[in-house]
Amino acid sequence: MGAVFVDEPHIMGLFWTLEIELVFYFACAFLYLIFGQYKLLSSLVGFAAAFYLWKHDILLQYQGNLPFLAYFLCIMFTTATFRCVYELDTEPLFNRSEKLKTAAKITFAIMVYLVARPVITGIEKSFISDDPVWSKYGWGHTLGLALFAIFFLIKRTPRWLATAGRTTYSAYLLHAIVFTLLLRLWESKSLPHTRLELYILLTTLITFGVAALSFRFVERPSIRLGKSLADKF
Repeated sequence: MGAVFVDEPHIMGLFWTLEIELVFYFACAFLYLIFGQYKLLSSLVGFAAAFYLWKHDILLQYQGNLPFLAYFLCIMFTTATFRCVYELDTEPLFNRSEKLKTAAKITFAIMVYLVARPVITGIEKSFISDDPVWSKYGWGHTLGLALFAIFFLIKRTPRWLATAGRTTYSAYLLHAIVFTLLLRLWESKSLPHTRLELYILLTTLITFGVAALSFRFVERPSIRLGKSLADKF
């Protein structure tokens, strides 16, 4: 994963977002080591540091994906803050009064606004651009945001949605493998020429099937191992 950071080609087609996640996890481990049980404070400090690097363009002088690191870390620390805000009653620093809880929620809203501005600008540009790529970007992101808002407002998550949600990370990691295998089968004429929609449906179904197996035999045991190690430390 480190190859792309220095502007070298991927070794096995791994996604650059995994590199950002790796940096984020190390940053979280470091911050949690310093601040202990004050996880919301850790997320705020991490966001502030990443936001400073982003706004002052400190990483623009580097090659590869390093220039994007700060902004994407801002997004990740914002989502980490969202988790903390969702569980404010367990936060030892902010659960002492309703005013502190309100302050935490307002701070989170400001963070969302700051990281969403570039996305909102991109969506606005997509709807006035003649470039079809930009148009797909705008509609795709708008639909994604709308679905997120709808499911966020649902008080009780449907079982099918919770099941799909548990496997989405494995699906994200493994969908390229399924896509590549089907593409090569199609190129070798082992698969019939048919409608694109059917291939999209086939790829999606196989991907989530593989992801479900990956979650059960790889991801879930890893999560349990991580929790057991975290409890010990």
